[in-house]
Amino acid sequence: MLKRVGPVLAGLALVGALAIAVPTATGQRQPSSKVTLTAEERQIARTSFTAPDMTNEQKELAYARNKQRLQKMRSNGEYPQPERN
Repeated sequence: MLKRVGPVLAGLALVGALAIAVPTATGQRQPSSKVTLTAEERQIARTSFTAPDMTNEQKELAYARNKQRLQKMRSNGEYPQPERN
């Protein structure tokens, strides 16, 4: 679990976007990409997760991870995006 320390989560600077950390071969965590949440997505994240022990930052991070996972699944064809007319 990432721990918030001022404007940094476990060594990951938050600058307008959430940085998702992925362990490298050496075991160190490096940001793999940034996932930007809109104000609407941040609000959805805060209301979607109902665990009373989660902070808003943890809820946003979980939402961002799920958003990144969905994007990856769609790019791999594992989760097809519905066609829109």
